[in-house]
Amino acid sequence: MTKKPPHIMWTAGEETLKFLRERERKGPTLGDAERQELSKKLSRATRNDYRQNFAKILEGIESADVSGDLREAMGATKLLARNKSAPFTQPAKQADGTPLTTAEQTATAWEAFLKEKFRVYEGQLPERYAPNEATFHR
Repeated sequence: MTKKPPHIMWTAGEETLKFLRERERKGPTLGDAERQELSKKLSRATRNDYRQNFAKILEGIESADVSGDLREAMGATKLLARNKSAPFTQPAKQADGTPLTTAEQTATAWEAFLKEKFRVYEGQLPERYAPNEATFHR
């Protein structure tokens, strides 16, 4: 039986909950300016909650490290490192330096790049693909 990774519930602070309730209660009657202001306040409150939760995890890592509980420290470290993958990048410019603006330009740039990357020069074919007498049946 495998052990599940540690799971910490993110908690919303009182200020965040207050703004959420206010948005739920006043939502349809808010004007554009009021809605934007409430949105800004809610964003700030959720950012502060995230920072506080992050600080709790870091404190947990430090206390586990001080007490010598490496398993707990590694579990909390994995929590912070979860779901972090490198973003997909596409070539942004053509070989001459002009930016790619359409999907068609991007496709042709990739095609040219891949043709060059996987080009096989004469005489450089790997042995397993090179024809030999044993492969021919007469």
